Amino acid sequence: MDDQEIIIRTLEKEKELLQKQLRKKIEEIDEYTNNSKMLIDKLKTENKELREKLDSILYSRSYKFSQKIVKLLKK
Repeated sequence: MDDQEIIIRTLEKEKELLQKQLRKKIEEIDEYTNNSKMLIDKLKTENKELREKLDSILYSRSYKFSQKIVKLLKK
């Protein structure tokens, strides 16, 4: 083998190695993105549930009544 062939093979190996590393990083990014999306969806769901609970409290008769009493006591 002459020097050029050695250099060419070395570069080919390096190229393969870099391609593998790139694929691996892309997979990691995809996994991270998927996990992030799942977490965001979960947080949205929890947020919605909490808002519904808060609304049910705010619109309940007992809460309204207690707020009226608090206003009267402040006067």
